[in-house]
Amino acid sequence: MSDLAIHPSSLIRRAAALHADREAIVWQGERLTYGGLAARTDALAAALGAAGLAPGARVALLGRNNLGYAVGLLALGRRGFAAVPLNWRLGAQALTATAAKYAPEGLLYTRDFAATADALRAALGSIRAAVCVDAPDADLPTPEAAAAWVAASARPPRRDDVFAYISTGGTEGVPKGVIVTNAMLEACVVTMLAAEPVHADDVTLVLPQMFHNPHLYVVGPLLVGGKLVVPDMPSFDAELVLRTIEAEGVTRFLGVATMMNYLLDAQDRIGADLHTLRTISYGGAPFSPRLIERLLDVFGCDLMQLYGQTETSVLVSTLRPEDHRAALADPALRHRLESAGRPAPLVEARVVDDDGRDVPHDRSAVGEIVVRAPSVMTAYFDDPERTAEKLRDGWCHTGDLATWDGDGYLYIVDRRNDLIISGGENVFPSAVEAVIRELDAVDDVVVIGVPDEVWGQVVTAVVLPRAGQEVSADQVSALCNERLARYMRPRVVHVVDELPKNASGKVLRAEVKQRYAAPSSTSSNGMSSPTVTSASSVRPQPPQ
Repeated sequence: MSDLAIHPSSLIRRAAALHADREAIVWQGERLTYGGLAARTDALAAALGAAGLAPGARVALLGRNNLGYAVGLLALGRRGFAAVPLNWRLGAQALTATAAKYAPEGLLYTRDFAATADALRAALGSIRAAVCVDAPDADLPTPEAAAAWVAASARPPRRDDVFAYISTGGTEGVPKGVIVTNAMLEACVVTMLAAEPVHADDVTLVLPQMFHNPHLYVVGPLLVGGKLVVPDMPSFDAELVLRTIEAEGVTRFLGVATMMNYLLDAQDRIGADLHTLRTISYGGAPFSPRLIERLLDVFGCDLMQLYGQTETSVLVSTLRPEDHRAALADPALRHRLESAGRPAPLVEARVVDDDGRDVPHDRSAVGEIVVRAPSVMTAYFDDPERTAEKLRDGWCHTGDLATWDGDGYLYIVDRRNDLIISGGENVFPSAVEAVIRELDAVDDVVVIGVPDEVWGQVVTAVVLPRAGQEVSADQVSALCNERLARYMRPRVVHVVDELPKNASGKVLRAEVKQRYAAPSSTSSNGMSSPTVTSASSVRPQPPQ
């Protein structure tokens, strides 16, 4: 017998027995019940089994969010196959290289990626079975055949079985693969449900692409008998999201800052009825106080910030709804809106200096966040060197620099690798970005260090305006001159019409560096005034 309490196998079996007719997943006109979910997951798994794949085999998943993709992910987990979700945004060469790294025996794909699936099968000799997850039922085994396969092959899931190999992100090369075991999945779901209770009457809107940490927002709601609503959205459509919330009675969703600005602007235009919305969770970075106040005013629901990374099964700390309310009600606590909250249940976190010593809980010193929890990864796939670098002395080293306050709230300063050293002074990009975001017309900003012959690095700001608004580099420079120490001020300001983002909506800082980090050659007095460039002052359509 397995000692796992939470797993796709047990949750689907239990849900099908207790509430078979309750809706589990909604997409376009399709409304799949828990009974139907059990039947479809078994049929998909049986199709792989008929091709000779055994539980434990790696199976790649390729496609945009839809009902079939969600069913495919759950089918693999339910019947013991290890999912390899592929980032469809990768170029053909990187996508093939990422898939080849895992040598998958099977491939599940959505209909709109049929040509890419054929190319992967031709390039990878390891794939023995490829199944379209949104194909007609006639293309899958009959219920009787599926039941026979399940009876012959079913075994209880084990804690150390692999649920999925989740890529850490990136758009070039082969990303690192985090091995997510069943035990990590269980710990992640327990931690999430403890941080934000989800109930049977909750309707969860799935906005992030499901190839990116799906265990965070798919498994938990289904465990309690809730409903998932998957919008038919090849690229982000704020008005469609609002109409979906209105039509389906959505109560909760996870988003990022860029999405929020689009949603607020769209709500100003259409005035959707959002009274069912209870909680918006957000990640990637703290929201500005201005954005938090606007969200509360327009949406009137709770806000919860999530901080973590793929290696920790996403969650490390949370800034809970009561924290947001207290910070807005008391000026003495307003600074907490800049924090990432306190460690989540089951998570032990420390902030340590370069010698591994804990920094004081008074925001006086910066150190690296290290984490110990049952949800932390045990290894990267086939990468012992980077595993050893990440996991040291029983702790996961996040690479994130932070401070503590006396009440145990974490304040993220920056990524260790993003630190800028200009003229011997340390410049934390997040501190400069926080000032620039105070401009009402700024949607997002990335501050990077550009190599310089004299100063080592010069501070450079890449600024994205809000839709339909303009930002001048002179405005950015004037505000920074007023608010920041001289060595922290950007000496180059780019105003651009897009910023590259990953599947979760986070800006790809490394790609920004590649685009804008051409070496500078200032003279000894070349830091007296900024250099200004402008790709465009008006932002185009929302990112995909």
